[in-house]
Amino acid sequence: MPQFHLHIHCDGEVIQDHEGGEFADLRSAVREAVRSVRSLVSGDVLSGVLHLDLSIDVCDDGEQSLQMVLFEDAIITRGGEGRIG
Repeated sequence: MPQFHLHIHCDGEVIQDHEGGEFADLRSAVREAVRSVRSLVSGDVLSGVLHLDLSIDVCDDGEQSLQMVLFEDAIITRGGEGRIG
């Protein structure tokens, strides 16, 4: 199975996924990136601040960027800003 790396781009820095993971294809790796975004964002929600200006770069084993997954594209938002807290 092909190896893919999901590198997180955060505030001008890159958190490298050195280990990577095996996925059937690019589509499967992108689905995992979306799941990862949603998992990371869930912690943000608990802290009261939602950071949607981050992204995950899906790269092949040769570190070639194949697809960028933007946090803002992985989450549907409704409503306005919070009024409490």
